[in-house]
Amino acid sequence: MIKNKNVFWTCVAILACILWGVSSLCAKIVFNLGPSTNALFVSQVRMLGSGLILLVMAAMLKSGPFSVWKNKKDAILITLAAILGTIPLQFAYYMAVETGNPASATVLQFVGPFFTIALQAVMQKVWPNRSDFIAAIIAFLGIILLATNGHLHELAIKPVVIFWGLLSAVGVATNAVLVQKILQHKHSPVAVSAWQILLAGIVLVILHPTHGKIDYNLAFILPMTFIIVMGTIVPYILANNALKHISATTFTITDAFEPVAAMIGSAVLFNLQMTPAYLLGAFLVVFSVLFMSIVPVIVVWRKQLG
Repeated sequence: MIKNKNVFWTCVAILACILWGVSSLCAKIVFNLGPSTNALFVSQVRMLGSGLILLVMAAMLKSGPFSVWKNKKDAILITLAAILGTIPLQFAYYMAVETGNPASATVLQFVGPFFTIALQAVMQKVWPNRSDFIAAIIAFLGIILLATNGHLHELAIKPVVIFWGLLSAVGVATNAVLVQKILQHKHSPVAVSAWQILLAGIVLVILHPTHGKIDYNLAFILPMTFIIVMGTIVPYILANNALKHISATTFTITDAFEPVAAMIGSAVLFNLQMTPAYLLGAFLVVFSVLFMSIVPVIVVWRKQLG
């Protein structure tokens, strides 16, 4: 029974990751509608819409939607998480999708755990272990193959795509570290996510409040609705429920389905030509993160076995 339960929640986690990957394809569709429906505008709509809905959900669940503002330290942390975590995590990622393609953007963002390790090493003054260094080297080789498509003398991916993709990976790290600190104070994950997403959207609107003419037709409304509901709120709920039943290591493995879904979708919808070098590079990046997650578990098993 327990085994079947684990299989079920693992499948739930996989579905969440696939939805995240598919949402990047919808974002690319919106970007292609015109210059006004760009990464900034889509990020603003996504953050404001998702944040407000999650805040209402937190209120309906009676999970302390305003509790993070009752403590000055938590209020500062949630603000920093929005600016330094959510904005690069979501906006920079969409910039990578807009200037490049969903597949490359997702694979580049997938190296976020390495920035998390580096950030924690600096904050906690703990040197990364050998397996992390090996995984980082593998990821670096994978990124080189992605960027050059196997031709080391020229770039196959524009430098601006690499910049935004890696910046979104940095956002993964800062977001994880800051949000973890907030959640240690027993706040509701729904309320914390609601505020960090909503605040990030408000900051982006303040920085750039106006846009060109937007055609609010079905071609815009349908993919945008998918991004907010099926690409943000639903996978968040699925992922958090799955994490109650499966380990973080297992979830990291299922997260590999996100770049896979983005690559398959990019090939089908946007005719992305994936050469053997590109596929190998993507595989190395994904494998490096899985390697980094699985090795510590294997070490523990060996100690337990004797």
